[in-house]
Amino acid sequence: MITFDDSIRAFAETLSKVGVDISEAAGVTIRDMRGRLSFVACDTLAAGIIDKVEAAIDDNLRPYVSPIGPIADKFSPGAERVFGEGGGIRVSLGLAGHERPITATILDRRAVGSDWLHEPVDLVDAPPRLVFSSIKGGVGRSTALSVLGAELAERGHSILVLDLDLEAPGVGSMLIEPNTTPKFGSIDFFVENALHELDDSFIQDCVGASWLGGGRGRIDVVPAFGAKSLENPSAVLSKLARAYLEDEDNQGKPRTFLKHVQDLVTRLTTLRRYDAILVDARAGLHETTAAAVLGLGADILLFGVDQLQTLIGYRFLLSQLAQFPVHDTEHDWRYRLCMVQAKAENEKAMADYRAHTFELFDDIFYSSETRPETDILDQGFRFSIDDQDAPHFPIPIFEDERYRLFDPIRDRAQLVRDRYEKSFKPFIRFCMERLQLSEDAQP
Repeated sequence: MITFDDSIRAFAETLSKVGVDISEAAGVTIRDMRGRLSFVACDTLAAGIIDKVEAAIDDNLRPYVSPIGPIADKFSPGAERVFGEGGGIRVSLGLAGHERPITATILDRRAVGSDWLHEPVDLVDAPPRLVFSSIKGGVGRSTALSVLGAELAERGHSILVLDLDLEAPGVGSMLIEPNTTPKFGSIDFFVENALHELDDSFIQDCVGASWLGGGRGRIDVVPAFGAKSLENPSAVLSKLARAYLEDEDNQGKPRTFLKHVQDLVTRLTTLRRYDAILVDARAGLHETTAAAVLGLGADILLFGVDQLQTLIGYRFLLSQLAQFPVHDTEHDWRYRLCMVQAKAENEKAMADYRAHTFELFDDIFYSSETRPETDILDQGFRFSIDDQDAPHFPIPIFEDERYRLFDPIRDRAQLVRDRYEKSFKPFIRFCMERLQLSEDAQP
């Protein structure tokens, strides 16, 4: 029996046996929403090849072959549109009879999760962004964001905080007092933006000023849910069911959740200048996570603790990302991945986690040898386990009993430098460098 995990390789080997090259230079493999496959060649097919392919497909593979046929060429209906799409993910396949793996391009049609196919947006530095992401909740992601925001505000910077964790929101209630919660939240933007044009007053009504901005700097917060949601809690799940839906723009082009997030950030930064944007992403591998990780041109902070569930989850995530190409060394998105070790207890715990994250990156990203068929860019992406500039090298946030329960609205001392500096100092220093912010903002 052939299953989803085996289907592309089995399909490629079947076509290869009858002389069809499915490498990225020869065409594109399409996987439909159910996982069924077809290959569109970028040249004219040889006479009789379609019959040969059909005859070669056995009963085990048949469920994974597209009902419109296993193979077509550039003159087939719809082929021009397929090649015009561009993109796709690159998959390395070791096939019987081939000395070296081939690389195939897969256009992956998905009913949900299509944002995970979006190539990482180039780094944006106006303003610079940090995405706070994790596989599991409860690893101090929102706490770290709040602490960094407090430090940046203390230094006089103007910061925008965006909560994209729609199903487990938290950062909004940490940084905004109940009586200053804005009318709307990010969920309202996603629902309303799909229905009609939103004026600037609506965008302004999504932003609340944090109590942390009472010093030299300013923190504006777009919570997941605004006052309207808090007043009408029975409508929240109905809005949530619609917030992720894909729609079309004025030109009839599809707008996924990722595009709506980009639209929101553009509208917010057009209305006010910020020194940096801090984004709280949803934990896990949901499509909303893809929008933050891939669509904002940000450095990605990958929070975790040294547990098997964390490492397995990051193997899934990083393996997906590894399918995206690196077009040039100046815009190598892999350098923007940053592991963060939450609740680091001591040097041994830090060394253990570093060994595990190195193994993860070494398996997925780091080139182990120079091969003639390997892109020259990939040959240079290699680090030692103790290289502090490497993506795998975790930035520690030290265990502190005072932050096991984080509620700065009730205990504001949790966001006072004298308390948080001991645990968060290396993390703050790292983030300041990534954001390229001066030690103190100019008056």
